Amino acid sequence: MPTDRLSPVRLARSFGLPVPPDHAFRVMTDAEQLADVVPEATLTAWDGTTFTAELRLRVGLLPLVGNGSGRITDRDVRARRAVVEVSRRDGTPVGEVTITVAPDGPASTVTLLADLRPPSAGGRLGRSVAVDVGNRMVDRTGAALAARLGSPPPEPDRAEQGRVRAALGNAAVLPAAIALVVARRLLGTDRRGR
Repeated sequence: MPTDRLSPVRLARSFGLPVPPDHAFRVMTDAEQLADVVPEATLTAWDGTTFTAELRLRVGLLPLVGNGSGRITDRDVRARRAVVEVSRRDGTPVGEVTITVAPDGPASTVTLLADLRPPSAGGRLGRSVAVDVGNRMVDRTGAALAARLGSPPPEPDRAEQGRVRAALGNAAVLPAAIALVVARRLLGTDRRGR
């Protein structure tokens, strides 16, 4: 039976940052600092809790442009955990991204978990393409953020990555600041380029 909505997509990814966990958590919950290291993203508004952004990227020859918003709905500074609800430009919820930061010696490991609810599949790019693009963006963002905060970036805790993969299956993650527009364009509504 045809359905208007796909089942939720669960994505996960970890990367290391060469700063203490409290510092890494502050950075990961500040959309301005994240947008600075994502060349495809343009932050259009940020008030400390809610942001809007535009993302421009290419998937092969296909240019994609997306707009959306995100809101930190839960921020636990002690546990270094935040939940960001992401929505399309029209306000339709796309899902949520959970950010956790754990100590890794003197540095940190950032883990992002995303539960996304994409709209119908007709005419959309496949999930594997979305996962691949998301993986590359997270890896580039993590490397750029680590380089900006200090170099070289520490390797994430492999045991922790294994536990995340085992719990979620082999999946990938999108960082909170870009998940909203990637989900909208790669798993969501119309495609258009400029």
